Amino acid sequence: GHTQIKCGLYEQAAKNLLQAADNPSVREKALHDAAVALFRAGRLEEAARAASDSLAINPGNQRARAWLWLTAHKMGGYPDYIPPRHHMELKVGFEKPRVEFEDIAAKIGLDKTSGGRGIAVFDYNNDGWPDLFVANDTEPNKLYKNNGNGTFTDEGIAAGVAFSEAGTPRAGMGVDAGDYDASGRQSIIIGNFTNESMALYRNEGTGLFTDEAQASGIGKMSAQSLTFACFFFDYDLDGLPDIFAANGHVSDDISVVQPNVKYAQLPHLFRNRGKRKFEEVTAKLGRSLQRAIVGRGAAYGDFDNDGDLDLLLTTNNGPARLLRNDNGNQNDLLRIKLAGTRSNRDGIGARVSVQTAGGAKLSAMVKTGSSYCSQSELPLTFGLGRAEDKSYTIEISWPSGGLDKIPDVKPNQALTIQEGKGITSAAPIVFAKAEPPANAAASPSPPTSSK
Repeated sequence: GHTQIKCGLYEQAAKNLLQAADNPSVREKALHDAAVALFRAGRLEEAARAASDSLAINPGNQRARAWLWLTAHKMGGYPDYIPPRHHMELKVGFEKPRVEFEDIAAKIGLDKTSGGRGIAVFDYNNDGWPDLFVANDTEPNKLYKNNGNGTFTDEGIAAGVAFSEAGTPRAGMGVDAGDYDASGRQSIIIGNFTNESMALYRNEGTGLFTDEAQASGIGKMSAQSLTFACFFFDYDLDGLPDIFAANGHVSDDISVVQPNVKYAQLPHLFRNRGKRKFEEVTAKLGRSLQRAIVGRGAAYGDFDNDGDLDLLLTTNNGPARLLRNDNGNQNDLLRIKLAGTRSNRDGIGARVSVQTAGGAKLSAMVKTGSSYCSQSELPLTFGLGRAEDKSYTIEISWPSGGLDKIPDVKPNQALTIQEGKGITSAAPIVFAKAEPPANAAASPSPPTSSK
């Protein structure tokens, strides 16, 4: 019965629990759980009686007393058959809540009928207003431009991100936005169905996007995968955002129909080679990444505080997997956590850039969402490679409209920057010693993953 309540089978749960209550050894708990099921099924009179009967057995059962109070509150008062000793004080009438929510999606231009799976918050036209991208399953994707007045306009078709290059909608799942080509503009990565390939929409800066999945190499490499979660992150801290994708089919018997397609699938880690090209490096990064899973959610974060980004994966009907990034922190880096004052507390929506003395610039946005049913950490990690520059300038465009510029920042620090105040805390990154490869102890080891 308890499991049936969790699954929303309230009527069936109530029937089974009331039958179980005939057993004296479990009667108190069965009646209490039956009261919960009956309440959620809308059978308030019976719920009140079951909760009261549970209290009669154990007057100290505060959970049963609370459910009885909640039921009575919804009924407008305690029924006459409930003993006064089981009562708790009721507020008179139903007071209007101080905080109310109203669904305004349609009013502000958002389509409530599309089959949305993943959503990314980003500023694709760099106008300072956060825009929305929604990856839809078998329907055109949506690119909602923020009009700056509380409304949005869908520019998906005009911008070239609604359909595939063949003009058909794909099974959009996870999605992320990031500046993978150092253009200062955020592009879009989308996970799609088997035989559809992932999409990599490059932001041209004119309001238009071009799908460079095939030209970049990830199109062919992801053709046989069904990708759910995906995102940009710099796993080797070389300053070039890489791409991770968690894969797994939706049909556990798919190999019967398509022998080349498996239910459990390997993830993808596409290393950014520069010049808008990627290479698959999953097989080079340790055995943990070479394990097929029915992947669904994925997020990144530096859980061991060593500077590089680790992975957390969820699987369908299986355990979560935490993959530690080993040796990914052999390059310089900066980790930046924001604290808003006029802006929101976590600085969500802030654009951060890190510029070298030579003028090269990296950029990222503090964001929620992205990936698929997951949330990565909010602090930003900027890989800086092994450049000779040892002094950087950080520039932050806050959601409030404020701008902070912090010069002469040394690398390999974890910084907290407060809006309008600058750096409020700085801690050195504690580097792990690189592990040598098994056959060449004198040469540097590539980053690997371990569980």
